[in-house]
Amino acid sequence: MKKILLLGGGIHQVSLAKEAIKRNLKIYLIDFVKKPFLKKYSNNFFYENLRDKNACLKIAKKIKPNYIITDQNDNAMETYSYLCAKLKKPGIPTSSVKAFTNKYLCKKKLLGNSFTRKFISNFNIITFQQLNYKFHKNKIIKPVNMQGSFGVFKIKKNNFRLIQKFYKSKKIKNFLIENYITGQNYAIESFVLNHKVFSLTISRKIKFNESFIDKKILYLSDIQKFKLKKIIQANKKIVEVLKLKNGLVHAEFKIDNKGEIFLIEIACRGGGSGITSDIIPNMTTFNPSKFLIDLSMNSLKKNYKVKKNDINGVIFWSAKKKYQLTKKIIFKKYVKNNFSLNPMNSRERPNSFSVLGKKKHILEFLRVNNI
Repeated sequence: MKKILLLGGGIHQVSLAKEAIKRNLKIYLIDFVKKPFLKKYSNNFFYENLRDKNACLKIAKKIKPNYIITDQNDNAMETYSYLCAKLKKPGIPTSSVKAFTNKYLCKKKLLGNSFTRKFISNFNIITFQQLNYKFHKNKIIKPVNMQGSFGVFKIKKNNFRLIQKFYKSKKIKNFLIENYITGQNYAIESFVLNHKVFSLTISRKIKFNESFIDKKILYLSDIQKFKLKKIIQANKKIVEVLKLKNGLVHAEFKIDNKGEIFLIEIACRGGGSGITSDIIPNMTTFNPSKFLIDLSMNSLKKNYKVKKNDINGVIFWSAKKKYQLTKKIIFKKYVKNNFSLNPMNSRERPNSFSVLGKKKHILEFLRVNNI
């Protein structure tokens, strides 16, 4: 029985585990959580820091896996590419992972290209000692290599000391400083096959007030065509410049009040919060987990036909009481009519849910629950 090593074992990696089991693979798991959600699916579990490449390599050498895989986890990406290189397994090369994962290197590379530099707002890299309210007020500050809006702030007088304390406690030394852009946030999911980029879904993102944390991610087929075109073209060109041969891509953009588009984040992994594991397989005929395991086994198909399903979706975050109320009012009425409400609670984002179904049902759900 062949072995697959999975880096990261949260709830959103379940689809990877299930696909591995379908292919009769023995699952070995490494995670930095002592009791990860995926432990029950694995044959063997190892507790280790996913950012410690050498510690994970020691474990991998003992396991001797046939394949290595990860997804929806920036903490594991560099370790994943490192293990693939050291053990000579198929995967995404370290050079590609660094080009996407390190925000400074990524934007510097895009700034050096005559076509993609227009997607990049002014930025600079600073150390903790250089952080100064007078020079950096109203700018955006973010860690160079974190995910999920972790540590992202707009610098203001009332939060500057909090920002200093936060970064000092997390021992983060280098930050990216960027101009704040006013506009609407969007995200695009795509996959790359032999350097060709294929778009899957595009969403509109709503943030919590005074925050960079997502409150709602809307897949409601209501984005204007000229904006869709801008997002697709920008994503395609950026991925080409970053030279990813095969893999999944999650990118976030902002379109300002003048209609100009700017890159906010990009990663060579599937979108988190269940986007890869729940949203894409329901809204399209593409299965990201199958694709990633094909990639790990060096058995990618020549093409993956993608069709859009007649399904819309929303990911949202709320209190548990609201979910219980929702079950009483909405579940009985719509669940039998192309509508599903799915808890997606992860350790990073508790009380999260995805809603999938007909657009009119989702809009009614949002209206009744004031979401």
